[in-house]
Amino acid sequence: MQALVRCNQLSLWLSTHLTDLLEKLDLVDDDDDETYELPLRDYFVIQYADMLLMSNPGYWEIGCDYLSGCGAQGVGRIREILRRTRLGLESSKGVRQISDTTMSCEEGQDIEVDRAADEPLETINAVIKVAAEHGLEDERREICRVSSGTDGSV
Repeated sequence: MQALVRCNQLSLWLSTHLTDLLEKLDLVDDDDDETYELPLRDYFVIQYADMLLMSNPGYWEIGCDYLSGCGAQGVGRIREILRRTRLGLESSKGVRQISDTTMSCEEGQDIEVDRAADEPLETINAVIKVAAEHGLEDERREICRVSSGTDGSV
């Protein structure tokens, strides 16, 4: 374990991925040290995901992939990432952009987005997909509600 902690001082990427591999081989003993509140692998993975998100918020999907293997703590962080992800539905004047392009949020419910702005549609689809993959139904519904304009906000 001390070697992994020292490795972390050199490179968070290295310690994260090395710990992940060693744990899969059942070579990480978290019982030796109670310094970390989480299993050592989860601690390093969460630190690495946080670093990715701080370095570039556009890496939110990659961060969610890393966090998905970190139990309840990881899912809680994914929930927060989804809540903070900008959906890109505002125009330069702060008005929701609507046109004839739609996406399916739930069966029988379509969300309209600006055809000229493919990025918001891709982001909304990605956020909904991540929420569904991790069983975050409340977040998925909220994204659908906000995206469809039924929240009453601009």
